[in-house]
Amino acid sequence: MSGEKEFFRKRFFGGFNREDVIKYIAGLAEERNEALAAKERAEKKARALAEEVKKLRGETAGTRSEPVVKAKSEPEEKINSEPVAKTPTARIKVKKRNN
Repeated sequence: MSGEKEFFRKRFFGGFNREDVIKYIAGLAEERNEALAAKERAEKKARALAEEVKKLRGETAGTRSEPVVKAKSEPEEKINSEPVAKTPTARIKVKKRNN
């Protein structure tokens, strides 16, 4: 029904064909009920996920008492100190093999 344009057959006397109008209204009601059911399912899932997040945050709250230790590597200053333009470019020569 959504996005479609409905045309009702006209009756000779009294306006539109009653059955067409009733079918159209019933279709709209069905669409509305489906949309409400989908909304309720999405809200239920959102509540369940929110509860799971709350539970997981509660479980991890005690585990963060120790500071996070970074892996030892070169200092960032040394890595970022060389300008990109001055770094040498490697060239690879490919030799063709004769079989």
